Amino acid sequence: MIEQSGVFSEEISVKSYDSDMFREMSLPALMRYLQEIAGHHLTHLGLPFEKLYADRAVFLLSCMDIHIYKPIPLWQELLLETWSYGIKGATFTRNNRIKTQKGEIAAEASAGWFLVDPESHHIIRPKSYAPIQAIPSVDIPVLSNGHLRIARPDSAQKVCDRKVVFSDADYNRHLNNTKYAEILTDLCTQELETSRIKNFRIVYAGEAKCGETIEIFRQGNCFFGTKNQERCFEAEIEFEKR
Repeated sequence: MIEQSGVFSEEISVKSYDSDMFREMSLPALMRYLQEIAGHHLTHLGLPFEKLYADRAVFLLSCMDIHIYKPIPLWQELLLETWSYGIKGATFTRNNRIKTQKGEIAAEASAGWFLVDPESHHIIRPKSYAPIQAIPSVDIPVLSNGHLRIARPDSAQKVCDRKVVFSDADYNRHLNNTKYAEILTDLCTQELETSRIKNFRIVYAGEAKCGETIEIFRQGNCFFGTKNQERCFEAEIEFEKR
């Protein structure tokens, strides 16, 4: 773990369980690494999950914007970088890059996070929680910089119901953000036989807890989910030929 000029980095490698059937890092695996380094960076800054939870303030992901510039092969060693891009309104922006050993950018990602009360899930305004005001920000923009909207298509067709089961839930007791990528890539099996994911964008609009069911709709490469007739998520996937 290294921090230089506000950019926190870790060396990782693509494990066998991170690979898809084409021996490339899968989208859900990439998202898991982004989730982990975010927590490691906060811990490095003296804000581990345990302290945040004790203070009744935890981060929940509101959106993720990912661009994969080149396939990331199995076993490849990588440098994963993350940094705070600052706070705008209630949104805390975290940007990321994945680099090869040669320093080439293999992927970039931008995420918006909200600080919420873990019990009520009411949003906590950043100015109300002094410790996150002290997180240094780095002026390196990436993609949407944590601010993302995806329109729901009018003529989308329902493709499935997806019940949230025990193995889907994380310590916040809801469907983990990386699981949405698993669900959506499973729905794109036919496309992924001949193409790989180039861009993935998702907005998390409402949590889904264990035992609840999400109705998933699709039009082209745009997806959205509802739960009890309320918004759950919107997502877009862009493919490129292998």
